[in-house]
Amino acid sequence: MLLPRTVLFRFIRPVGVTCAALLIASAAVIVAPAVASSTPVITQSVIGSFTNPWAAAVDAAGNVYVSDVFNDAIYKVTPSGTQTMIAANGGDAYGLAVDAQGDVYYTSSYSGNVYKVAPGGSPTLFSSGYGEFFGLAVDTQGDVFVASYLNGTITELAPSGSVVHVTSGLNGPVNIAVDASGNVYATVYNSGLVVKIATNGTQSTLASGYGANLWGIAVDRTGNVFFDTYFGGIIDEIPVGGTVTTFQSNLGTVTQLATDAYGNLFAGNELANDIVEYHFSATAPTNLTVTPALGSLSAT
Repeated sequence: MLLPRTVLFRFIRPVGVTCAALLIASAAVIVAPAVASSTPVITQSVIGSFTNPWAAAVDAAGNVYVSDVFNDAIYKVTPSGTQTMIAANGGDAYGLAVDAQGDVYYTSSYSGNVYKVAPGGSPTLFSSGYGEFFGLAVDTQGDVFVASYLNGTITELAPSGSVVHVTSGLNGPVNIAVDASGNVYATVYNSGLVVKIATNGTQSTLASGYGANLWGIAVDRTGNVFFDTYFGGIIDEIPVGGTVTTFQSNLGTVTQLATDAYGNLFAGNELANDIVEYHFSATAPTNLTVTPALGSLSAT
């Protein structure tokens, strides 16, 4: 499965309520209206300079790691915009992940190898034998998950590289994500399914009927799941406890997805050359009631 050139998009979803004003004085109780907009404010910016950014991952400090398959490299871009190359053999790095310590993992998708780059270090072979594969993820414990498209498996590896568990029988899993509780989510390309694999091994289907078109998947810190249709240019969302809704459309050819610690969503897309930021205001309460003497605040 040879893959075309892409670019990278970034979607930002801030947490909390946006208020027009909060009045605090010496009065016993003050009620102030809280105003929020449900219409996203869209701005555009560029993270780094790439020829074909395919996959992205973000560490706890906000550094963005990007695999540029046309430049055969893995790059790190700091929040200030400084870009450095951390690996020079990323020509088929269609999967990318980073752990809490800043260790970066990337695929050599057509050789079946996973490489690791420690902070300030050089690439070392971490694991191998996956055939043609694309998906990587890391959980909060530092375990690495590898989705093998060719073998139909999702393998969980300890930080040492030893095998913890293998889930088999999937018809072409391409990408994976892991939530804060350790549940695994996967896009299954050949079956057109989005599946969830609970920590006890139970599998459930979250979405179906997509044909051989699903690609990227990500889960944010609150458990909302995002996945994309590779040729449809659509990113769909499954909110916690909800059903599939369209998050964004008309994006061309969408590839990998990733989230950061703040709920921001990153997506590869083949038709643009920058990073798009979508700012969403949260639903605000009608009024905020402030009681300065008691140091309390309530919302209605």
